[in-house]
Amino acid sequence: MRIPEECHDYGVYRDLLSSSLRQNLIYQEDLRRLREMVGGLPSKDLSILSIGPATGVLEERLCRSFPRKNFDFTLVEPEQGLALEAQERLESAGAIVTGVINHSIEKYLPLPSSYGLVLCTRVVHHLGCPETVLSHLYDALAPQGHLYVSDLLRPKSEKEVRFSLRLRQAVLEHALSLEMAESSLRAALTLEEVERLVGVVPGKLELSENWFKNWHFHSYRD
Repeated sequence: MRIPEECHDYGVYRDLLSSSLRQNLIYQEDLRRLREMVGGLPSKDLSILSIGPATGVLEERLCRSFPRKNFDFTLVEPEQGLALEAQERLESAGAIVTGVINHSIEKYLPLPSSYGLVLCTRVVHHLGCPETVLSHLYDALAPQGHLYVSDLLRPKSEKEVRFSLRLRQAVLEHALSLEMAESSLRAALTLEEVERLVGVVPGKLELSENWFKNWHFHSYRD
């Protein structure tokens, strides 16, 4: 996600994926895990750093799941139009958006603040040096803060790539969606690469599967 045009295309792709949670099990899994994480926090106030939120669909649904909590977001989204839409979406859900950074996260390190939750979904496969980014995201956690990272897992073979895309074709009828899905799938990390990546900070790695295989990493700072 290095140029605005790519960011915009990817935002359109993510929006098409997110239009129906019933049809998008990837977001359902992320949302379920985040609800469990946030629901266990005693404080009503939560500062969140969201990396690559696109138009903020996942973040908005998290906010609406906890109407009594006070969410304060900082958004790192390279494409200005997507960031503006995410800000409007979150504010309509009752959240505060304190900051919007229109840069890649790799150009915004080290992070200047600390957060109760750092959220990074479907971004790792766009990064040039994910180990450095993950280490900085962990360092940005406040005491008792949570880090949640998820992304696609690269299939082991070309046969698995084609099979995954065929399964998803019924949902992703838009030509751009299919193209971006294939591009993301081929850029994703292998399981071995993911295991090496998450080894740079303490936490728990889990896998899930729908049309694509996915990985989820949760870290907690004492």
